This record gives sequence, C-alpha cells and structure tokens, in this order.
Amino acid sequence: MIHARPGPGAWLPRPLFRQLIVALICFAAPLGLLPLTDFWRARQAGALSHAGRWERVETWPGDSLVRQLIAAPKALPGFESPMLFAVGAAGGLYLSSDDGRTWIRSAVPTSGSRLGSVRIVDLAVHPRDPSELYVALAPPPNHPRPIVYWSRDAGLAWQVRGGLGPRRVEALEFDPPGEELYILTSGDVVRAYVQEGDWKHFVRSESELQDAVVASIGSQVAVTQFVVAQGPADEQAAALEGERAPRDLSGVITLAVGTSGRGLWLFRQYPNPTQEGWAFRLVLLADDPVSLYVRQQAAIRALCYDPEQALLLVGADMGLYQSTDGGQSWSRQGQALRRERVRALLLEPVAEAGKQPGAGRIYAGLAGGGVFSSDDRGATWQPVGEGLGRLSVTSLAMLDRGAAEAEGALNARTLYAGTTQGLWRLGLP
Repeated sequence: MIHARPGPGAWLPRPLFRQLIVALICFAAPLGLLPLTDFWRARQAGALSHAGRWERVETWPGDSLVRQLIAAPKALPGFESPMLFAVGAAGGLYLSSDDGRTWIRSAVPTSGSRLGSVRIVDLAVHPRDPSELYVALAPPPNHPRPIVYWSRDAGLAWQVRGGLGPRRVEALEFDPPGEELYILTSGDVVRAYVQEGDWKHFVRSESELQDAVVASIGSQVAVTQFVVAQGPADEQAAALEGERAPRDLSGVITLAVGTSGRGLWLFRQYPNPTQEGWAFRLVLLADDPVSLYVRQQAAIRALCYDPEQALLLVGADMGLYQSTDGGQSWSRQGQALRRERVRALLLEPVAEAGKQPGAGRIYAGLAGGGVFSSDDRGATWQPVGEGLGRLSVTSLAMLDRGAAEAEGALNARTLYAGTTQGLWRLGLP
C-alpha cells in the first residue's frame, strides 16, 4: 500500500501556511524572482490582482476574435462618451458610444467578398477628429487592387479613396498631428497626398490620392505592425543636421514596421545631405546580440512608443524589448514576461495615469496569459484584474471619460481587451 507524502507546510496550520505563501509571492513575483508560472498561479488565486474583475461584454455582436481596438481621445458632439472602434476577424467594424452597452455595425462596403464578410486589414482614426476614419479592406481574388475607403461621419457612410495603384495595402496610419497619412503597401511605405499646383499635401477631399514612396522594405517581408511616431531625435539626425540652422529635431517622424521573423524596420526623417529638406533613412543599428535580434530576426507582435520618455517598446514571441536611444540599441525588459508572447501593448498617457512626467503606465496583453501592467518603464509587471484566465489577448484600448463626464457611469476609465473569445472590459478608478 502506498501512502501519500505530507505536502509542503503540512506541519503548519493551513491558514498560517497560506498567508506565508501569499506573502512570499507578493514580495518575489514583482521583482522577477519567481518564474511566470508561479506568478500565474498566484494571479489565479487572486493574491496579486492589480484591479477588479474583468467582465465579458455580452452585448458585443461581432466575431469571437477581436483584432483591433481604438478608443477616440474625445467624445463627438452629441455623444455621452468617446467612441470605441472594434474590428472583428471577418465581421467588419463596430462602434459604441456608450461604454459598450449598444453597438452599431458600420456599413463598410464588402467589395465583392462573400455575403456578410468584411475583412478589414487595418483601421486608422484621425488623432484630432475621430469622425474621420480610413479602412483598408482585403481585396477578393478577382479584384487584386488596393481597396481604401474613408468616412467623415465616424463610419456611418463611406467613400472610396482611389489612386494608389496596384499594390496591396497592408496598413494605414496618421502621423500624431494628423497632417499626413502614411500607407504601408506590399514592399513600400508611401505618403499619400493630393497634388494642388506645386503643393503636395494630404487633404480631406474626394480627390484620388497620389503617393510618394518614402521607405522600402521589400515585397517578400510579412508585415505584422505599423506605427508612425513623432520623434525621438537621435545622434544620427543631429550629425546630419551639421552646420545648418538649428531646428527642433524632436518633431521628426519615425516609421516603425514590425515583421514576422525579419525584425523591426525603423525609418526616421533626417536632413537630406544633398539638398534642402528631409528624407527617411534606416536608423543605425547597434551590433550587440539583443539589438541584432530585435532589428533583424524577431517576430514583432506589438509596438508602443512613449514620446514623454523617448521610449520604444516591442512585444515579440520571446518577451518584451525596449530602446531608449531612438531604436539603435535594445535590451530585454520585464523578468516576468521573458518567456511570454506579447501580443498587445498600450501606453496610458502620463496625465491620465495621474502621475508625474515620466511615469506613464504600460499595459501588455499576452497570448494565453491575460493583461499585465508596469509603472516603471517595463522593469516590473503586475497582473491586471481577474477573470481572463488563460485567454489570449489580441488588442487593448483605454476609454477615458474624465471626471466630469464619468459621473453616474461605471468608472472614469475603462480598459478594453480584445481576445480570441470576444471582448472584455475592466473598470478603473
């Protein structure tokens, strides 16, 4: 007969033993002294919950897979809260202006796809006017040309925006001021514009867009992420500026293109050495192993840029990486996330986090691991909320109504997580 051995702590009263274990986990896990598996068990036990409990948005009418979430920075006139845009895997675009209580399916044209199926490749929302949207649709086999539509009324009506030629559109992104629209095609990054006399600039009109190639990545590269950021300046830009009149280099535009197995491609505006003006060039690369991995080999799944701290964050299949010098050199961050597949990153602006400058909160969504947050530039991480279990998080968005508008609402802020099993939310103070 085989007798079971007494478990660890059998010599202690059960309540006291449990308290000791919880105390050990609370001390060691945030410092990275415990493997994430132990950290996860603690989270499941509720010992390390950072906030309340996640709840499924039962009113969500879209696909089980929520690919993209964007929260408008402000409410449109006549609406009680900022708009939340959600993109499903094949169900198109959905909008909610009341914290997810009700949803409207945007009438994005199907463009020849099977009935009821609208596969949106990417959604871009104007950073200052959330009523202006752009979508790129996956073309059907009999229509290989790019399909780009735009809306001036938050997705109620759409118009085609043509003129981009035969290249496949992979992603769309406005620059932070909303003055330029950048389009990632199959092999190139182009700046969309309209020709008005000798002036080439982006305008809101029905005119067909023309495009100027500003950077090339090659047609064989599988793109996963695309971010257009303002800044950061680096030594390379300052050196190329040379003896010219001083200018503010913090306003330069950086194009970050994440790929599947080909690393992170970074292009930045630098002074053109042969003529007046600026040109996009590849950012220099450090030769240490971690930097080479991020820039040349990693499968990039998430990108985040913090302009307040000039901090670039990359989520990959093997954890989280950060750069503080404009993307030239990289280091691994977050002991607790080192073995995790980071699928989504979200930066909470400093003012909204209620902290001093340089202390913005970062959220990370994991494949099979829920949501974590960091208040120290990604050095340590804590689980956020309970209830997600081992769901894979694919997208994140923060809806902030502000103190005045939040009166009578669930919470001043709501964190949304798109997963492989629907849409979830968590109220934050």
